[in-house]
Amino acid sequence: PHAVGVARGLVELVHTATLTEVTSLEEILAEWQRQEQLPNALLNVLWETVQGRRPELREAWQQRSALALLCMAAVADGGLLRCKMNILMQQLRGKSVDLDLARHACIAMQRCAAIGPLEGKAARCLMNSLEELMMCSPPDAHSERWYAMGEQAINTAFAVHDAPEEWCSIVIRQMGAAIFPAHAGVEAASNEAYQSVCSGALSRLLFTLGHVAIKTLAQIEACEKQLAKKHQASLEDEAQQQDKQPK
Repeated sequence: PHAVGVARGLVELVHTATLTEVTSLEEILAEWQRQEQLPNALLNVLWETVQGRRPELREAWQQRSALALLCMAAVADGGLLRCKMNILMQQLRGKSVDLDLARHACIAMQRCAAIGPLEGKAARCLMNSLEELMMCSPPDAHSERWYAMGEQAINTAFAVHDAPEEWCSIVIRQMGAAIFPAHAGVEAASNEAYQSVCSGALSRLLFTLGHVAIKTLAQIEACEKQLAKKHQASLEDEAQQQDKQPK
């Protein structure tokens, strides 16, 4: 069918595109979606590719590219992803999760959250899946992919969770407990215990600490700006009220 051919072409295009080309392609797809020029047949093929239900488009890189394309179109219409959240959640679960696909799924969930809060049950399921992803120990061959996924997982937590700092604190504590052996007292661990620490797990913990710190600072700055705007609006209202009073 024509839709399959178009989908294959777009998937190959985004897979080989540079960062600049991806940015341009995102603008184009978002504009097409805004003008309702993306046919449902094409979107259905992309969703089927993400699920691995298209025999001709079942390679892992094709699934990732298909979801990336849907995320691009969703810049103009988050409802495109919101109505398929069950499919997105599937990409975040399981012992053999594709970390690159999970990264795109996290971005998709951020697009979903941008148009309104997620329902309680959906939000809890999402946060549980993100927690499992953050705690996973990827094979050495895929270790680099974890960091890109972890960055987007944390970004998703700040987009979805009412108190992301609490969720992050729990995850960080669990990551730390998995790395360092438990001790009855507060004394430092023995040299032998620290020599057995997994460098990869420690690296992931430090990365998580750093990115959470950045997101927290950004959130504090955003709150300060909102408070400043409210304060300025309040001062302007008071000034207007005083001007209306008879002299």
